[in-house]
Amino acid sequence: MIWAELRSQGIVVNHKKIYRLYCAINLQKPSTASRKKHYIPSQPFNPTTAQFPGHVWAADFLHDSLTSGRLIRIFNILDIFSIRGFPPPIDHSLPGATIAHYLDTICSKFGLPKILRSDNGPEFRSRPFQNIIIKWRISQEIIPPSQPFHNGFIESYHATMRDELLQREQFDTLSEAKDKIFNWVNSYNTKRPHSALGYKTPMEIWNEFFRY
Repeated sequence: MIWAELRSQGIVVNHKKIYRLYCAINLQKPSTASRKKHYIPSQPFNPTTAQFPGHVWAADFLHDSLTSGRLIRIFNILDIFSIRGFPPPIDHSLPGATIAHYLDTICSKFGLPKILRSDNGPEFRSRPFQNIIIKWRISQEIIPPSQPFHNGFIESYHATMRDELLQREQFDTLSEAKDKIFNWVNSYNTKRPHSALGYKTPMEIWNEFFRY
């Protein structure tokens, strides 16, 4: 990914040299301690494979905290085909009415998903959220309880946001958290190459189908 980003900036260098430097300065992600896994009976679930931008969106909450210790919630929606993340609402509390208004707003601005994949949390079951689902005729794809791996795209997006931003930055205020998270999402969409996209950016893939 580092090699692809340098290449996009016009810096020509052998990828093997980049890897040697990467190892020499210990940029490898440290391995996490293994945990004892508990068996959870699986339930049948056949996720829809996204065929184009706007086909399947994935949604979930991410949590962090300010330096004061006060919790903040981040509600992320990701277009699975292009891996584009939308600028999320961020607050100490995000009830169903708030995420319903957010979904309504991005549907109006960016177009409608045919399918929204999420868990069955109370915010997604709330009346305001269900009203927006009905308004735009969006099909919900509910993952089974205790099986977040079925929403793997948003889980991977959250892991990247944690590694590249949340674990590296401290937020003193809510407004500071919003600014830094919005800037990270913009960089993720427009500057960060992705191997899964042939080292293109999410916006390059998105714009191959849509022009805004």
